Amino acid sequence: MEFVLGPWQRKDSPLFPDSQVLPSYNQSFSSPNHRIHHRQKRQVPCKPGEELDEYVDSLFRFASRLIRAMEPFSGQVPNVTIELPEYNLIIFLHSGGATHAYTLQRKKPAWVLCQNGSISLGLTVQLEEVRIFYKYRVIQDWKLLFDGELEAQVANPVAQVQFTQTTPDEDSEEAVQQRVDGLRIWSFGKIRIMLKGLGNLTQAVSMFLTGFVNRNIDNFMPQIRDAEGQAIIFVNRALQNLSIPFFSII
Repeated sequence: MEFVLGPWQRKDSPLFPDSQVLPSYNQSFSSPNHRIHHRQKRQVPCKPGEELDEYVDSLFRFASRLIRAMEPFSGQVPNVTIELPEYNLIIFLHSGGATHAYTLQRKKPAWVLCQNGSISLGLTVQLEEVRIFYKYRVIQDWKLLFDGELEAQVANPVAQVQFTQTTPDEDSEEAVQQRVDGLRIWSFGKIRIMLKGLGNLTQAVSMFLTGFVNRNIDNFMPQIRDAEGQAIIFVNRALQNLSIPFFSII
């Protein structure tokens, strides 16, 4: 049984400023203090505009291939507990994962800041589709009522990401450092939920759960923030295993 939730968007402030009102940063990383190993690769444009957006699009094409090779992300989605005290029910989502995260594209103009030997990029990313799957348990009065599986197909979600790469001085033996500074899930787009394992109650419980989530989406902000934190940890661990600086791949 399938149900669709309406679009949801966060009400708090963006992760980084609107690129259209940013000052231009014309600092160059070609000076001796900001040298990137004399490579012949393209350098990150240090001011917002078409050149920066085209550069980011090239990065996204590489990231899409990398993410596709790494999927599925089994066990990388945080567990979720939904409590329904008025019905004395607890719904526990566990053993989650995600696929199709490679369908990403730039949603808005990129933000950039170059200073002190570092480059920070602010990106608004839209995914064509991401699929999240869980196993679930429905518990009432500490008794297990149902075990089953859930899949959510999320169409056109939007997230904001800030990525920073720091390049040491020429005479330093330190390695290039790269990290995700922040991640904010900005909009879920449209969500299609499919439940299995409830027998004759599948339709009724699916309708109830979908309506509850749709009416109370803001109440799930703690789980959303937890998911953002988990994603930052996962991506930064993956970056530690990436020997090539991300801004050096194109």
